[in-house]
Amino acid sequence: MDCRKLTLIISLFYFFQIGISGKSYAHDPTDTLGIEGLNLKDAFYFKLYSHPILSSFSFNAGIGIAAYGGEISTPPDFAGQNNHLNPQLNLGLEYRLTHFVSIRAESSFFSLKATNLNDPDKAFKSNNIEFYGAIVHDIIPKKSIESYYRRFSPYVYGGIGGVYFDPKTIDGDESLLIEEGDTATISHSNTSIIFPIGFGFKYYFHESLSMSIEGGTRITKTDFFDGFESKNDPDPRNDVYFIIGAKINIQIQTRYKYNRHLKRK
Repeated sequence: MDCRKLTLIISLFYFFQIGISGKSYAHDPTDTLGIEGLNLKDAFYFKLYSHPILSSFSFNAGIGIAAYGGEISTPPDFAGQNNHLNPQLNLGLEYRLTHFVSIRAESSFFSLKATNLNDPDKAFKSNNIEFYGAIVHDIIPKKSIESYYRRFSPYVYGGIGGVYFDPKTIDGDESLLIEEGDTATISHSNTSIIFPIGFGFKYYFHESLSMSIEGGTRITKTDFFDGFESKNDPDPRNDVYFIIGAKINIQIQTRYKYNRHLKRK
């Protein structure tokens, strides 16, 4: 599935969510969507988030594993990729705009190691750093979490960012981004734009503390992420990589503020 199709699917989902929410609030403010005691008028889709003792900011930290798809190894088997044990660490910050939508800024460090099982000479290892910004859309509004009607909330996200990568030979630590040509040395870029998309499931232990399981794809704009170019491919494609992991999310607590309490009414 190419980037345009994924973008279309995510856009249709957002419009569907807005349409359903807007219809419920505009025509039947007492509609509860099956949640007993919850007045959805208080969780209007475009209403800015406010809480008397919780900030709109939260931070997260997590661990996971990474895999990639390119010339050496392709999904869905990801054969030869370090027994699927390429580690990943992340730190992030989110700002909640509404009960449905948040803005995320996140950075991850991850390593990759892969060997082509049909051609052992085609192999690489790389330490990588990514940073991206994204829109996160919760399926269950935060208001229902804070009212303890729900503890479990799926979500989707999509955004844009950049990645630094440094593919090297496994044995000699020689850069695979430098090619010795007949007349000159060619050095390929070790950075690329990325388009992260994915989904996750969040479980709330408390309205300010949750754990999430998340998986995502990073669509890059380079074919040298692994240091190898698909020269003989009639339909060359840029490399992609994938991250799946677990996070702890903590929403920052503040002093009680009465004006924020009034905004929730």
